[in-house]
Amino acid sequence: MPPLIKAAGLGRLNMVKRLLENGADPLAVTPRGESALEKAKLFDQWEVVEYLEDYYKKLGANPQAKSGADQKA
Repeated sequence: MPPLIKAAGLGRLNMVKRLLENGADPLAVTPRGESALEKAKLFDQWEVVEYLEDYYKKLGANPQAKSGADQKA
């Protein structure tokens, strides 16, 4: 599992920020197709969810589209 996704699922916001600042792939997915955002949601890590949603918005990226998960309207 990519470190970014693991940190997101554990709610380690500072680690998520540090990994992204140091070049972690924000669109990486697990072998099951889960993104960091989805993993954070799965484990109710809402501070990380909010940060990642803002991060992806600034990038113009949609990590859920890459993994095929349901998207918000």
